[in-house]
Amino acid sequence: MGFDIKTLVLCNFMINLVNVFVLAVVWQQYRKIFSGLNLLLIDMILQAVGFLLILCRGILPDIITIVLSNTLLIGGAVCVLHGLEKFFRVTSKHFGIYFLMLLYCSVLIYLSIAQPNLGVREIFISLMIMLVTSQICRLLIWRIEPGFQKMARFLLVVFCVYSITSFIRAILLIVFPLQTSDFFKSSYLDALFIASYLVLSVFVSMGIVLIVNRRLLEEVQGQKEKYQTTFRLAPYAIILTKLSDGEIIEVNDAFEQISGYQMQEAVGYTTIELNIWNREEDRQYIVDELSKGHDVHNYEMHFRNKKGNRIIGMMSASIVEFNEVPCIISTVGDITDQSLMREKLHDLAMHDGLTGLANRMLFFDRFEIAAANAQREKKNLAILSIDLDAFKTINDEYGHNIGDMILVEVGTRVMNLLRKIDTFARFGGDEFVLLIWDVQDKKDVITVID
Repeated sequence: MGFDIKTLVLCNFMINLVNVFVLAVVWQQYRKIFSGLNLLLIDMILQAVGFLLILCRGILPDIITIVLSNTLLIGGAVCVLHGLEKFFRVTSKHFGIYFLMLLYCSVLIYLSIAQPNLGVREIFISLMIMLVTSQICRLLIWRIEPGFQKMARFLLVVFCVYSITSFIRAILLIVFPLQTSDFFKSSYLDALFIASYLVLSVFVSMGIVLIVNRRLLEEVQGQKEKYQTTFRLAPYAIILTKLSDGEIIEVNDAFEQISGYQMQEAVGYTTIELNIWNREEDRQYIVDELSKGHDVHNYEMHFRNKKGNRIIGMMSASIVEFNEVPCIISTVGDITDQSLMREKLHDLAMHDGLTGLANRMLFFDRFEIAAANAQREKKNLAILSIDLDAFKTINDEYGHNIGDMILVEVGTRVMNLLRKIDTFARFGGDEFVLLIWDVQDKKDVITVID
């Protein structure tokens, strides 16, 4: 029978070596994603070392092969408890478990060295295993978030069986005490429990791999749902097109609202086929920049919606891979209203509010341009100051409304007589200034005045 127990311990050692390899691979791949995997790996290492030391019983001192080995086995179970707490993001204080480990080591030393008693020692070890595994069960049932409980169901069953098995072993060892002081000559019944621990060890490893994979899948699915929600509900238009031929792969809700094209009307076509570009040079700029490996950021462009109306958009674009296919992802924010408002404000800032003529600011701006051009081409300019005779009298006798009408009419008539390159500005009141380009001599000025 001694051979059988030793063989089972050897099998436990070999199985835990395999578990160490499996958990090392899992830890290597996901250690930056999930917490606690290092503690689960340490458990498997401690289990393997613990069973190896048990195999050395009779070769090494009892303090190592009995006390240290069983301390490592229980310490590994405690590492599983702490590792699962970290993995499932559960915080707790561990003073009680540390005190229990200290008490466990003290009793183990007493029952192994001071007063050796194999039967009582095995009962004590079984109860300690039951206590730690029941704490793991409590964690998986009540302390983790409801969303994690489903993925941990298999592992919960394994540790419940682990705890029940250890409790039954302790009871049977009390009812049927061991008749030997040599662990390797224990009864057939004890050999059955050791074999059970071997199988449960395999299931623990499987359960850990299973929760890692399930949580990874859930997080990937969660990220996918977040991406889809963000993509669909983004306040700016998002367009995903193939880099090779420009075929539209996907658009979001904002694209439908801004462009007027429904998703089924856009997907499978190109932006050229949809006639979205209002200016070809805008499209060519995007193509040129992306072909150079540059991203496009916040470039103002003009588009055309389904009804043919002009849309002014702030566009960004970059090259990405989608299902291993090079694609262009573009975002367009509709700034049509802001752009038109900016143009209107600029127009108000540069033009007289009553007559619509250029104001003092725009006049001086155009004068600088005209002066530079005249100097470069060696031509002359003419500036005329004009005011209206008896304008104050008209305002006093007929009212300001009539006076305003006269100012508007003067502006309209003079503008109809001028060339597009000339500027007629109102400086205030009835004071007007006329800037005439490309004047040869005084006769040209007199002709304009007449």
